[in-house]
Amino acid sequence: MTALSPDIFRTYDIRAIADTQLNDEAVVLIANALTHTLNGLNQRQLIIGRDGRLSSPRIFKTLCDALLALGVDVIDVGVLPTPLLYYACNTLDARSAIMITASHNPAEYNGIKLLFDRNVSSSEAIKGLYDLALKPAPKAKTPGQYTRVDTIIKNYCQSVMSRITLENPPKVVIDYSNGATCLVAPQLFRALGCEVIDLYENLDGHFPNHEPEPTQPKNLADLIQKVKDEQADLGIAFDGDGDRMVAVTNEGEMIFPDRMLALFAQDTLKKMPGKPIVYDVKCSYLLKRIIEEADGEPVLSATGHTLIKGLAKKVGAALAGEMSGHFIFYDRWFDFDDGIYAGVRFLELLNTQSMDEIKARLIQTAATPEIQMPVAESDKAHIMSALSNLKLEGATMITVDGVRAEWPDGFALVRPSNTTPCLVFRFEASDQKKLERLIGEFKQAIMKLLPELSLPF
Repeated sequence: MTALSPDIFRTYDIRAIADTQLNDEAVVLIANALTHTLNGLNQRQLIIGRDGRLSSPRIFKTLCDALLALGVDVIDVGVLPTPLLYYACNTLDARSAIMITASHNPAEYNGIKLLFDRNVSSSEAIKGLYDLALKPAPKAKTPGQYTRVDTIIKNYCQSVMSRITLENPPKVVIDYSNGATCLVAPQLFRALGCEVIDLYENLDGHFPNHEPEPTQPKNLADLIQKVKDEQADLGIAFDGDGDRMVAVTNEGEMIFPDRMLALFAQDTLKKMPGKPIVYDVKCSYLLKRIIEEADGEPVLSATGHTLIKGLAKKVGAALAGEMSGHFIFYDRWFDFDDGIYAGVRFLELLNTQSMDEIKARLIQTAATPEIQMPVAESDKAHIMSALSNLKLEGATMITVDGVRAEWPDGFALVRPSNTTPCLVFRFEASDQKKLERLIGEFKQAIMKLLPELSLPF
């Protein structure tokens, strides 16, 4: 029996319990799969970055030793946020890279994000790594070479500053969630002229203050209080590896990522009219209208940063984003999701308008947060197959990812999570009364098809 479980090869990346599912034997097998992939691309070099998780040094060393023995040249860019690993892959000679991280997962997890030939790996390619891991190890004529590169953070900051200047830098509270953004964002935002109040700026793989997941309102409580106490202009929170961000207003109100995406879309389309804007099925129903009114082409995507990036590249988008806080800018930046750069772009918006003006433009609707219903992985396909037959009066049924019923004044969504054993529901309507009616209609339609389900709403 192999030490490697196929279950750790997920839709977007490799993710697992570090001490058991990513033990040294499993990591060596993953190195085998990575080497086979590189050989198939006629490449020998691989950039490796890692976050501040407790297990990251062990996984890095085991992976590095195995790759070198297999003839791979390892370029070690050290501890940094995921966007800087992507930046390294776009600016160094090597065209493939991996990031040792589990993003926002609890401390006991770790994983690997993959970039081959400067493209994100598809779900099929990630799952196919399991079979490659079990193939005989490639024969290396000579061991690989190890190179350390320590200039990525400095070069990244210089690249951002060459593109963006803030004439009126704000006072900002930044919550780094004890993640790797604390190695980059403080110096970058200060170099841009901001008055920065740091929160949880120490790199700590225990994540002692809160989970590194900023889209959960409970994890923003300390940031919101600090913004109010310091009378700051805004607050920004990053997830554990820095590829996502959430902002709060000067009054401590969370700006949900789909609202933020609407602001970014309006701004981007001023200079790139007619271009596609990609967003995921969990975003507001008003995004389509806002993008069209700004002379853009709305493109709805399945949820998942790898899926969104793939679709954005296919349609030639100017901007892409999703409800989880991933934002990808194609106008003045590289084609990867970057929470730090997104935070800087939001500060740029604040240079041209006040926070009150921005708040007046925010989408105002009644909406639920994500509602999760635990289900066994083995039951997901059966349930979603049955729900594909959902019909609701007056609604357009969209099946890009799960089932999204959309009305002119709201939407209801059910989709299977790709990362946890659950179904995800989300609802939005123009006002609270309509929201309650919409939820009731959706629940009734589901119960007709699957009366045995115990719905959490």
